[in-house]
Amino acid sequence: MKKISFILLAGALAGCNSISSVPYVEPSPSADTAKVRVITNSSVYGDSLTENCIPKIRHKMAVSGRQYESGRMHETYPQFPLQPKTVEGMPKRMAPKMIDLKPGIRMAEGMYVEVATEYLVPTNAPFMISTLGAVMGSYGSTQPTCPMDEKVFDLEAGNSYEVFVGMGPGQTPEGTKLFCALAVRKMLPIGNTGEALPLVVEPKPAPKAKCKS
Repeated sequence: MKKISFILLAGALAGCNSISSVPYVEPSPSADTAKVRVITNSSVYGDSLTENCIPKIRHKMAVSGRQYESGRMHETYPQFPLQPKTVEGMPKRMAPKMIDLKPGIRMAEGMYVEVATEYLVPTNAPFMISTLGAVMGSYGSTQPTCPMDEKVFDLEAGNSYEVFVGMGPGQTPEGTKLFCALAVRKMLPIGNTGEALPLVVEPKPAPKAKCKS
């Protein structure tokens, strides 16, 4: 977990981080793969690192969208994917539901809500998870924020994982506080119950260099 930072409102509205991306595409059926459930109230990009560098174009796996109290999705801020998918044989979800986030601008136009979707990902190379971060809107002069982040994980063929990325509450000795998360947990099946035990997958630092092509 990372602690939440606070930024001045003027700075938050001055500009947004961006990542050049295309929608994530699953590998061919003949490839060695792992099952991954992506859960976020911000954004998640996933890339197989066949070289020790960061791809110029990332692969978008999930992006939170805005939703009104009525449940209607905001047309200008849709979630991705519009229709989340499931992967056969994926164990039941272990992670708690993520909180809704008030946007940093145009706060009356819905809340950013969790999106959860599942994919097959290749296991022939380290897999990098990236996020643009998150901001929780506030009517004060500062806003809690999670920074851009990227970490690399070694995923094993035939196993199932949950990727949990975004902003949420956590318990500390001082009480409940917000934290930033970019975590992967391996889901160890419990017999044929559909249940699983979560095991934290330790991340590795992302490469510093950008790929030339």
